[in-house]
Amino acid sequence: MNCVKQIITLFFFFSGSIIIEASSIKHIFIDINALVKPSSKEASKIVGIINSMKYTTFIGHIPCRSDFFQALKEIPAITKEQTYNEDLLMPGILCDWLIGLQTNSTIQSTINQYLDTSSLSSIETKFFKNVTSMMMSPKIFIDTQYLIKEFVKTLYNLKKSGYTLYLIGNWDKESEPYLMKLLHGNHLPDAHH
Repeated sequence: MNCVKQIITLFFFFSGSIIIEASSIKHIFIDINALVKPSSKEASKIVGIINSMKYTTFIGHIPCRSDFFQALKEIPAITKEQTYNEDLLMPGILCDWLIGLQTNSTIQSTINQYLDTSSLSSIETKFFKNVTSMMMSPKIFIDTQYLIKEFVKTLYNLKKSGYTLYLIGNWDKESEPYLMKLLHGNHLPDAHH
């Protein structure tokens, strides 16, 4: 149990000036989402800045994840599992995406068909279709992400100190190869995933 507490403590640090006392810890698990963050600027380019402005004007607030999740919550899914993203319950169809129960193209098609028959406005429908297209196109989706360089320095220090690093996270299977290319292309130290 003490080892678990130590791992959890290490899991949540984000500073390059961490002092790690000699201990029995040999392996460190790192959430990929601590290394990679979405770029609103890049995502806006793909989804469309004009579409975002039209959405904001029509709905009364800037597009947000909760609007998207709400729009997709009734779409049938294979899984009955529930997953949260930033404390928001994800629609089942997006859980299927993360778990890999359906291909990205099948999920995109299902979402688009659902949006076409929903009671959402044409502005909302267009915006959510663009977001879905971005998410379900792995190469494009990865282009909307960036690596937090400061954290990479900390990983190098840990690796150099003899720790085995493991990357964990909930990324869809089709985007994972592009994610690994992003990580390794930015000279991330070798880690198991």
